[in-house]
Amino acid sequence: MSRILGWVSGGAASAVACKLAIAKYGLERVVLAYKDTGAEDPDTGRFLADLERWYGKPIERLQSPKYADTWAVWEKNRYLRSPFGGAKCTTALKVEVGRAFQREDDIQVWGFTSEEGKRADRFRQHHQGEMTVEYPLIERSITKADCYALITRAGLKLPRPYLLGFDNNNCIPCVKAQGAAYWNRIRRHYPEQFSRMAALEREVNFPLVRLWRDGGKVSVFLDELDPLAGSDDDTPEPISCGITCFIAEQNMEPEDQP
Repeated sequence: MSRILGWVSGGAASAVACKLAIAKYGLERVVLAYKDTGAEDPDTGRFLADLERWYGKPIERLQSPKYADTWAVWEKNRYLRSPFGGAKCTTALKVEVGRAFQREDDIQVWGFTSEEGKRADRFRQHHQGEMTVEYPLIERSITKADCYALITRAGLKLPRPYLLGFDNNNCIPCVKAQGAAYWNRIRRHYPEQFSRMAALEREVNFPLVRLWRDGGKVSVFLDELDPLAGSDDDTPEPISCGITCFIAEQNMEPEDQP
């Protein structure tokens, strides 16, 4: 039988998607893997350990053989992101690492939520012929908020960035982000990373922030960014569980295996 490859990103959505995959296919058939970029909040390690206890199975940690972390990618290549939003760090630390681990006949489980249907469709089309994918959250109409609630109801604590108001548990910082609110949140909670990125941004002469001014968008360096820019009070969204959340909770019970 094909291996079921559950990608654990360190965030709430992928955590729930992998739990559903285990319930559907059984613990033995599912392989869990996490692509370690070396740049996420340290609390991610605690969350992964909690997930391993929740799943009843270890999560394989995968790392790039060429780069220790995102900073190594940026500094060696003198490159942050493309004008269209793509980033070499994603390719080097996630895409290439994933391709080296996956098998041709894997069924890959991804944590796209119900709000991300179009993004999931683009992902499937882009990788058509390369991989077989499943989206258990979209199949069950599970939202990102539902995932927060399911994690909390399972007795697990969400990773620290969620509690600081971030929408995802991504690399700190993420060069794909262009909003003032995001970067000012980084400034407040991760000042060393903010200062390091502000210096690197100047070195490579690529401003990361895009602001609306005079009817159009302008690029702004981090050391020029108004600390008060962006409506951001660091308050996380309230966690609540709707009907789809309750149904999903029932679906986490293991199905009878043939």
